[in-house]
Amino acid sequence: MSKADAGRCPIAALEFAQFDHHSAQHRADAEQVWDAMRAATELPRSDAYGGFYVVTRHADLRTAAAQHKIYSSAQGIALPNESRTRHVPAEVDPPLQREFRRLLDPFLTPDRIAANESKVRAIAVSLLDGLAGETNVEMVSRFTEPFPVHAALAIFGFPSQDADRLNNLVDGLIHGRGSEASIKASQELTAYLIEQLQIRGASADPSKDILAAVAHGSVEGRALSIEDQVSITRLLLFGGFTTVNLALSQTLLLFAKQPELADRLRNQPELFPTALEEFVRYASPGTYLRRTVVADAELGGSKLRQGDQVLLCFGAANRDPAVFDKPNEINLARNPNPHVGFGFGAHRCLGSAIAKLELRIALEEILRRYERVDLDPNDSIAWGEGETQGLTRLPLVLRPRA
Repeated sequence: MSKADAGRCPIAALEFAQFDHHSAQHRADAEQVWDAMRAATELPRSDAYGGFYVVTRHADLRTAAAQHKIYSSAQGIALPNESRTRHVPAEVDPPLQREFRRLLDPFLTPDRIAANESKVRAIAVSLLDGLAGETNVEMVSRFTEPFPVHAALAIFGFPSQDADRLNNLVDGLIHGRGSEASIKASQELTAYLIEQLQIRGASADPSKDILAAVAHGSVEGRALSIEDQVSITRLLLFGGFTTVNLALSQTLLLFAKQPELADRLRNQPELFPTALEEFVRYASPGTYLRRTVVADAELGGSKLRQGDQVLLCFGAANRDPAVFDKPNEINLARNPNPHVGFGFGAHRCLGSAIAKLELRIALEEILRRYERVDLDPNDSIAWGEGETQGLTRLPLVLRPRA
């Protein structure tokens, strides 16, 4: 046994054959499942959805995420496939993927996103003001979900009054996969985005407005099709709505369980840069993404064949003890922190600067208002399933500062 294999133990393939990341409450005990998977001598394989391998070790995941010529995103990143057109650029492989990224990257730099701080903070303040006088609050529906939705619309220039409608459509697409309601949501969202692209394309400056840039955009010398324009815009909303909600809600759960974390961050705000990276590592909201093997390869002790499906588990990679000291604990000063919470390789998250801005502002405002937050003893939390996983219910008791 090599040094790299030290500590791994053979696990019967049957133990993982029924693995399904869409099963109810999967994330509630996922860490134990991930520990067992990382210990396996080969990649665990599930029989669900036509069969797929699960990549859980940090080194294996980075290998697969960096090798798009072997592990392709072009056949889809969800498992099973969703009833929609492809996500651009997430479901496009380089070199074409880089062309799409070059169109969007100038609008998503840290400096450009930082210019939105005042309006994002105003949204956080307004939502928290709405909780004034309340003690028992279900924080997902009241804050962690609506906050990034309104913030994303403000950053991308959508009408703020459309927040609830768009959130419902995106949620229906993500969680109603393959259903008639999901198909209807997809059609309604497409029609809405076409209208917005036409309005912004006709009235806004493409050098200053991301939707206008998409409407006037081109790749490889050809104008973007309306299908690609819609897909790019839809992906901006998907990422903007879900990632921060899931990371923020899990961070508040940590504050409720370990109030010393909130106290330390309140007293040492200089820790925010490393703390935000740690919260994203721990939460891993983009928990699973699919790749399709397009050339025979070997990964994690398994021989893979063209056409095989692999499910990259970013959550498990971010808890790999071979890389992270005490991975199931929060270290607000963890540095270095080579987490893959924003992905890795060519498909690393486009909107990471947005996520970090929104997380910081939300946590600053919460720490300013509340001495502590506690779990409501008369209610219970709930976890979602699928590729992007996190809390769907977080009932808290809010303790305002004097």
